[in-house]
Amino acid sequence: MDRRERVDPARPSGDGSGRVIADHFEERDDYEVRRPAGMADWIMIYTLAGEGGIEVAGGVERRQFAGDLAIVKGEFPHRYGTPDGAVWNFLWAHFVPGEMAYRWNGLPEASEGLVLRSVAYPQLRKRILRAFRRVVQDSRQSGLHAQLLAMNALQEMLLLLEQEQARPPMDARVAETLDLLSARMKEPLQVEELARAVGLSASRLSHLFKEQTGASIIDTLNRMRLRQAALLLRHTTRRAEDVAGDVGFNHYNHFAALFKAAYGSSPSAYRRDGH
Repeated sequence: MDRRERVDPARPSGDGSGRVIADHFEERDDYEVRRPAGMADWIMIYTLAGEGGIEVAGGVERRQFAGDLAIVKGEFPHRYGTPDGAVWNFLWAHFVPGEMAYRWNGLPEASEGLVLRSVAYPQLRKRILRAFRRVVQDSRQSGLHAQLLAMNALQEMLLLLEQEQARPPMDARVAETLDLLSARMKEPLQVEELARAVGLSASRLSHLFKEQTGASIIDTLNRMRLRQAALLLRHTTRRAEDVAGDVGFNHYNHFAALFKAAYGSSPSAYRRDGH
């Protein structure tokens, strides 16, 4: 099948001005982009569904599937498109890293000029998707602030990728449980509910979680709550009883006992002593 090609062999596409250009495409197998001279801009592509293929600097073609994120660095020759018989549903953005180039360049490369990340954790996928949709939305608007907002959303994705890279390797279901605990810290969570959310039995999740983190689910949740309580006691004037409720404890005496065990003093003494 003849492919719809977008080719500019004479010079790199993209003027490197720093303007963010982004959109959401769904393309059949007649879609292909070839830039044998590269381009000044970097390209980020996040696959939502279907299948795509990316080749950079004459390397092997890397197939892209749902949850895969690819970054093609500026000036590198590249080609990407939809493989035969497939449909590729993806978000893309052209951008220039600017003053954050050293951090973008710090992302590990799968091959020269190409960063590939398979985003396994469901919560991370959701956050990247939300940020990328903001990139598309803001890039379509005019004005300096719209461009800054689009670039900020790209930088948010960079930070998420760096955070994932720094996180010790762990089972995706344990990582998702940690994300759920932090997102729903104030709720009266049950292990059974968390287990259903990640597709495991309560006993299997409890065993796997402790094996990989060194602590039980409940102990981890309580540590999150107490850490947030300490910050609220130090930086706000809320009553200790209110702080206990703010972080998810229904009974103040239980909160106070756990807090003293963790920090060596009562909540009121912790605030008074200026920890």
